[in-house]
Amino acid sequence: MDSFEEASIDIKMEIFEAIEDNYGGVIVNMKKEEPMDFLKFHSMLKASISHWRLKGKKGVWIKLPIELAHLVNAAVKEGFWYHHAEATYLMLVYWIPHEIPHTFPANASHRIGIGAFVLNQDGQVLVVKEKSGKITGTWKLPTGVVDEGEDICMAAVREVKEETGIETEFVELLAFRQSHKSFFGKSDLFFICMLKPLNFTINKQDAEIEEAKAKLGFSVRVRAKGEDKSQGKRVKAAQVAHPREPSRLVVVTTAHGEVHGGEAVAPQSFPKLAASS
Repeated sequence: MDSFEEASIDIKMEIFEAIEDNYGGVIVNMKKEEPMDFLKFHSMLKASISHWRLKGKKGVWIKLPIELAHLVNAAVKEGFWYHHAEATYLMLVYWIPHEIPHTFPANASHRIGIGAFVLNQDGQVLVVKEKSGKITGTWKLPTGVVDEGEDICMAAVREVKEETGIETEFVELLAFRQSHKSFFGKSDLFFICMLKPLNFTINKQDAEIEEAKAKLGFSVRVRAKGEDKSQGKRVKAAQVAHPREPSRLVVVTTAHGEVHGGEAVAPQSFPKLAASS
């Protein structure tokens, strides 16, 4: 056997380092600091799968940093498929026992959004107009998306600070809704948080926000179901465009300076609310 054949066998016998997961599978974390060419990766992958099959392993996860993106095709040729991707890596998966269905958990099914209802001592609601998007030029609540590892309440505080410069503190959750096929096929959860302003000087975000201001709501009379009109209760209602559904509006009612609840309603519902003097 010549030296070339010996080197070829050595490469074929080399397998990837892997850690075991909790479900009878293995996880391979490829290192960007360890460059690898296509042929070596392909050979090691085939040898590794054979080794894991003999060990009775099931699922294989390979975390591939973006610096090694040239290896994706080799993995796909061996039967791997995409599970999810982030800014710096791609996660590929492979199921060894083909005779039974795979049990990989699905990737994240929802995006989490927030709307911030900031009410000052004068009954004014903080609203903004965005420079781009479906509802450009419409007054709306400050909105945004919750970052990975971020609490919903802190996301609301952060978005208000970023968009308007107003420091706030979380008071309570007013309402939430779920919609489907909202963002590249993902479902969407949207939470409206009530925040208390800690300062009152608006310093809008120039990159995204056209205008920001504190806007007064309006006085209305509303009736509980089955209640006589004369028993209507005077409250304040803030009316702003729903941040994700322009055909709907967000109404948050207040009475005696306290917020009692929020809901999204169709615009045609508003004429039913008679303005009080």
